[in-house]
Amino acid sequence: MVPIIAALLFIILPILQFTFPPKLQTTQTVRVINKQIKHNRQLTFSLGKTGSFKINPIEFPHLGPLNAPTTFVKLYDYTCQHCRAQSAALLPIQEKDLDQILIILMPTPLNSNCSPLIQTTLEQHKYACELAKLSLAVYRAMPQQYEQYHHFLMQGQSPPSPEKARAFAESLIGINNLNIALKHPYIAQQLNRSTELYRMIDSPLPILFTGTHILKGFNPKIDLKSILKQYSTLQ
Repeated sequence: MVPIIAALLFIILPILQFTFPPKLQTTQTVRVINKQIKHNRQLTFSLGKTGSFKINPIEFPHLGPLNAPTTFVKLYDYTCQHCRAQSAALLPIQEKDLDQILIILMPTPLNSNCSPLIQTTLEQHKYACELAKLSLAVYRAMPQQYEQYHHFLMQGQSPPSPEKARAFAESLIGINNLNIALKHPYIAQQLNRSTELYRMIDSPLPILFTGTHILKGFNPKIDLKSILKQYSTLQ
C-alpha cells in the first residue's frame, strides 16, 4: 500500500504544481555541519527523521564564490514556471552581494525519462531532461562557462527549445567537448543525487535550503529577500 501511495503522490504533485502555484513556506529546522576538507568544504544537511545528505559544493554547478559566507542549495527544473520565477527573484539579490552568496544548483527534472519519481510527464516538462543534462554537461566540461549558460536557460518566462539550448552550449564549450561531457557518468550521478533529495523532501519544486530551513515552492507576492534574511545568514 505504501509504495502505491508514494507513486500516486509523484503523479499528483506535478499536476498540482502546474494548476495551483505553491506558496512559500518553511519546514523543520535544518542542521548544517560545515567541514573544511583540505581546500574544499563539505556540507552535511540533517533533515531529522528523513535522513541527511552531504554536499561538496565544488562537485555541483553553482553561482557565486565557494567561500561565500551564505550558502543556499536549490532544487529546480528549467521547465518549471515557479522555479523560473524564483530564479528571477534570486538574481538581483545575488547580484547585489556577489561575494556573499553561494547558490548550489541541483537540476531536478520533472520528467519520467530521467526521474523514477515521475510517473506521468506533463507537456510543459517534456524537454526537462534534455535541458538539465545540457546544463550539467556545460559545468562538467567548462565550469567557467556555466553561469552564463544557466542564466540563458532561465531567462524569460519559458525555457529555450532543446535545439537552441544545445546550439548555445556548443557555442560556449565546443561540439566535441559537449558530446564528451554528455556521455560522462557525472550527468547521471548528479541527476540521481538531486532525485534522491527530492524524494526525501517530498514537495513541489522549487526547493531552497537556506542553511537553517527549507523553503518549499515559491509565491511571487512574498518578499523573498526578507524571507532569506529571516532564515539564513544573509544580511
